[in-house]
Amino acid sequence: ITDPNTKPFSDPLHARALVITDGTTTAVLITVDAVAIGEIGPIKNDYLGKVRSALTAELGIPGSQVIVNASHCHGIARADAAERTIEAVRQAHARLTPVRVGAGVGHEDRIQENRRLKLKDGREADVRHAYSMPPDDLVESVGPIDPEIGLLRLDRADSGQPLALVYNFAMHPIQGVPSGGNTADITGFSSRVIEENLGDDVIAHTRRLVERG
Repeated sequence: ITDPNTKPFSDPLHARALVITDGTTTAVLITVDAVAIGEIGPIKNDYLGKVRSALTAELGIPGSQVIVNASHCHGIARADAAERTIEAVRQAHARLTPVRVGAGVGHEDRIQENRRLKLKDGREADVRHAYSMPPDDLVESVGPIDPEIGLLRLDRADSGQPLALVYNFAMHPIQGVPSGGNTADITGFSSRVIEENLGDDVIAHTRRLVERG
C-alpha cells in the first residue's frame, strides 16, 4: 500500500490480512502499515467503515469481527489503501486451510526505552527532540518497559509448516531510515524477517502496544 508518489522510497508498506474461522464464526485480523486508522496520517476516516461494510456484503463477516490494527509506522500509504485491504482479505478468505494453533511468549529488552522520566519532585518529563531535558541530578528514575512478546502461531494441519504468526510488542516505531525514505519502519522490518525465516507464504502480523505518552 506504499504511496508511489512519495519519494524517496525505502521499503514497502503492507496491508496484511488473516482470516480465522471455526466453521461457525469467522474473524478477520488486519494489520496496516500506517500511523493510525483515520484522524491523522494518510488513512482516511472512512477507511474502517468502508472495509467492514465491504467484507460484510461480500463475505458475510460482521464488522464487529473485523479487527484493524495500525502498526503506527510513519510511512505514507496510498489513497486506495482501503480497496487494497479489502482485496487482501478476499485472498486470505479464498485460501482458508485447516491449521493447528499455538501460543507462546518471547523476550526482548535491548531496543526499547521509556521516554517518561520520573523527577525527584514528583513531576514527569517527556523525552522528545523538541523538549529541553531536566538536569541529571533532578531525575529519580526512568519509567519501565514491557519486554514481553506475545506470540500466536498458526501451522498448516497437513504439513505442520508455518502459515501465520501474530506478535505483540510494546514500542513506538519511529526509528526511520538514514535516507529519510518512505518506510514501514522496525515493525515492517521485523515482519519481513519473520516471513523470510519461517518460509514461503508465511504472514507475520504485528500488534503494536502503545507506550504511555
